[in-house]
Amino acid sequence: MMKRNIIFEMTSGCNFRCKYCFESHNVGTVKNIDYGTIDNSLIKIISEEKVEYMVTFFGGEPLLCFDKIRYIVEKGKNIARKNNCYIMFNVVTNGSLCTGEVNEFLIKNNIYTFFSFDGNQEIQNKYRILPNRDSYEEILTNIKDNINRQKDVYTKDCGAVRITVTKDLLPKLVDTYLFLRDEIRCPKITFALVSAKPGEEYALNKESLEILEEIYFKLAEIYIAEIKNGKSVNRFFESIVRNIVCGNHKLKFCRCDDDYVAIGADGKVYPCEGFLGYSEFVYGNINEKINFKDKSGIGIENSLENIQCKKCWAKYLCAGSCYHECYMRHGDVNVKDEFMCETYKCAISTGIYIYNRLLNENLIDKFIKISFETIFDDAVPVIDFDNVYFDRGKKILFYSDSDEYCNINLDEVAVDILSLCNKRNTVRDITDRLSDLYNTNKMEMYTDISEFLSDLKRKGIIYLVN
Repeated sequence: MMKRNIIFEMTSGCNFRCKYCFESHNVGTVKNIDYGTIDNSLIKIISEEKVEYMVTFFGGEPLLCFDKIRYIVEKGKNIARKNNCYIMFNVVTNGSLCTGEVNEFLIKNNIYTFFSFDGNQEIQNKYRILPNRDSYEEILTNIKDNINRQKDVYTKDCGAVRITVTKDLLPKLVDTYLFLRDEIRCPKITFALVSAKPGEEYALNKESLEILEEIYFKLAEIYIAEIKNGKSVNRFFESIVRNIVCGNHKLKFCRCDDDYVAIGADGKVYPCEGFLGYSEFVYGNINEKINFKDKSGIGIENSLENIQCKKCWAKYLCAGSCYHECYMRHGDVNVKDEFMCETYKCAISTGIYIYNRLLNENLIDKFIKISFETIFDDAVPVIDFDNVYFDRGKKILFYSDSDEYCNINLDEVAVDILSLCNKRNTVRDITDRLSDLYNTNKMEMYTDISEFLSDLKRKGIIYLVN
């Protein structure tokens, strides 16, 4: 199933004053996205059949425009349903506005919530500044509320805490991770090294590399133990190891300027959210005539073209570094920063170490099961009969794969699942009916159904609609 990514800058304003915010260059009058820009974006972009769209609410602080987020979710689902495609949502938030009503809406609509929260009280209050009050306890309360509300839905782990690793947090990263995992019960935790020009008080430097290597090794041991115990929360290492297990050869660091499109609050269109506010990267306005297929691009070189990448041993797992990061540090999206490259290689080396441990200890299958792609319980799975023949009586399914026909022998439960993939039932509906039919635990049934459908989606046997 093809994927498209749409990033809405809901507002350029924010109620925080974070010292390391990458949008600090984007100063001036606060802009909020208007309904006309929203409508034009949804109508022009969400138009392809059998495509999966991921909409991300970004800012500033996007939840300052909560009413417009609700509007986008409702209208986006209606347009996706009409066009026989699927839309889902992310929000990147500082968490300050995630109180009861907001959290209830986020969970009910399976909106994956990324909480920017550093998890250490001293550093949270030092860098993630909420004017006139302590941000730590307030945000922590809201994160806990979000997690607790997930108990009422089948789709679990619908959110992550994202830690920004500054120079002074780095030595405390392991303790911070364990606190968020064990005390707060965060479903997923990820982290990113702070995006900063050299010389900033919070920027990592060459002296940080040795500490980083040591910290990553400690986190790797914790992650391996999590896999053994059947429950992993470390999204950072999970994505690296998944690329290794799947044999993915990355040629680009991300999908920037490819299947990404970022809509500024003023309607201007950018290759990704990192370039919001940079006039030199504007390639059109969503409120005017625009053809996304004809966009000129920003000249990104892939890892086999870039002079620095093509000689690097890690190129197929890294594919360079963030293009915004390159531009911020060197004024060129293709000039890689030597220090940042070393940090990426450190992460990838750790990922390879984890993979070898999992392989040697026969844990790969367990890793795959733990890290499989969850299909949200409000999604409607549909058999793609253009590529599939389903014989319910003989319990067999035929499908095309790279011009070859393959078949899958099905058990009774699989037959029942596929029989309900008729464009009328959500995953929740299927779960409820089959758990009653087979007298099984609903959460266990949902997990099995989601895993089965996820595998079928990867093979192109089903697609999702709203």
